Amino acid sequence: LDDQHDQGQRITVLAGEGVTYTVPQYFMAAHFEKKNQIMFRVSKVSKDMDVKILDADDKLIRKIRRPYLAPGEMEKIMISEDDLKNSKGQITIKVESQNGT
Repeated sequence: LDDQHDQGQRITVLAGEGVTYTVPQYFMAAHFEKKNQIMFRVSKVSKDMDVKILDADDKLIRKIRRPYLAPGEMEKIMISEDDLKNSKGQITIKVESQNGT
């Protein structure tokens, strides 16, 4: 039997603009919790940034404001079970300046 099939839907977590990698790289539906933690590292030191969680269609799921981000620090964000279920199989974590530049 296929392990992926046994555990249900797989949600891939991608590192988007300004993010070097994420942990975990995917979630399995059988292991969703009410709140799910994603850790990531950014590519450069930045101030006044928005961390954005996007679904497979690049629709914004959640935006978290951070006053300071640095590559030497693991950042942590939470995503709900409902947001994972509605993500269409993929989420992307990216960072952008709060002023859009």
